[in-house]
Amino acid sequence: MPASQQRARRDRRRLLIAAAIYVPALLAADAYADTSGAGILAFMPALGAGLAMMLFAVAAVRHGDELQRLVHLEALAFAFVGLAVVCLVLAILPTPAGGELPEGIRWIHLWILLSTLWCVGLGAAHWRHR
Repeated sequence: MPASQQRARRDRRRLLIAAAIYVPALLAADAYADTSGAGILAFMPALGAGLAMMLFAVAAVRHGDELQRLVHLEALAFAFVGLAVVCLVLAILPTPAGGELPEGIRWIHLWILLSTLWCVGLGAAHWRHR
């Protein structure tokens, strides 16, 4: 198997491990949100899975050729600007508490939106450069 395929397989495995860490950590943080250790549990998803996903993203860009790096750059630019627009819209929306997120929207939803926009940007950039 060529080295590039081995790297791609390793990168996919790292992403799956990061997701496997994130989901139980998020569920644990939500389940114990009203307990005395809620402050520590709130950081579990961000620290464990966030670090793993960051390492995955850096490795995916570092091991790519020029075209793959361009695709990732376009995807990250799309996700960044898309999330910035959503945050600006949420800041403009009138809320009774003033400055807080509207009811039913939590900060974790913005992270999910960012990763979704990144995936959409990756798909669009791959399609554009095929």
